[in-house]
Amino acid sequence: MTNEILFFLYIILVTTLTIFFSRQGKLHLFGWMALQIILANLFVIKQIDLFALTVTASDIYAVGAFLTLNIIQERFGKEEANKAIFYALSLQVAFVILSLAHLSYAPSSVDDTDSSFKTILSPSLSIVFASILSFLLSQKLDVWLFQFIKERLNYPFAVRSMMSMLVSQLFDTCFFAVIALSGRVESLTDIIIFSYVVKALLVVTLNPSFVFAKRLYA
Repeated sequence: MTNEILFFLYIILVTTLTIFFSRQGKLHLFGWMALQIILANLFVIKQIDLFALTVTASDIYAVGAFLTLNIIQERFGKEEANKAIFYALSLQVAFVILSLAHLSYAPSSVDDTDSSFKTILSPSLSIVFASILSFLLSQKLDVWLFQFIKERLNYPFAVRSMMSMLVSQLFDTCFFAVIALSGRVESLTDIIIFSYVVKALLVVTLNPSFVFAKRLYA
């Protein structure tokens, strides 16, 4: 199965799960948003080829988290969206602390997994620390933009969400890449450009897909 096919299957999967958690209520959306952010931090170190571009493998989770945040703000208001940001931030910090504790264990002489955990978690810890600042700024920007557009333009949810996400994702991509990925990838400029192209494609695909699927299965 090609990466391109997996890409579109991921869109369907994230859309389906977002609809599912949206139906379960506010707390489920909080948890779903936080989970996507943690997964994005874990998988960002893996680089893949997609549409002849070299990108990281976590963009779907980052965009999905912003879509979930916009859904929370649309359904429950700006105050609850800010609570969701704090909730996700708290879980990010908890993830860092628990990962550090896990890596501190001295492995048994018969253990053959310690090096794998260090390979995956060690780079992710510094990425998570860098991500916290990027996360706070970009999510706050998205909340502000979404509210600004909602108050001044009578656009449907999908359009408002796309507009706020395209701007906040551009900021998040540039800010996070410079802080977290400098020296880790072959070409930082390529990662920023290509990653944003993929994120923009996800933004303009996920938002209408969510609205269409939600209406279809309502």
